Amino acid sequence: MISKSAVQQAVEEWLEGKEYFLVDISISPDDRIVVEIDQAPDWDSPSAYVASTRYT
Repeated sequence: MISKSAVQQAVEEWLEGKEYFLVDISISPDDRIVVEIDQAPDWDSPSAYVASTRYT
């Protein structure tokens, strides 16, 4: 079984310098790996600001 820390290290290295961030990693007993990644909002975009304040 592959360790979650090994997957996390590989993903974080790949994400370095990108506008994405790691949300979650899950590994099932049968070694199915799910990596959730999200994109950081572009705060220079007015639509990003509107979307972040719409539901507050």
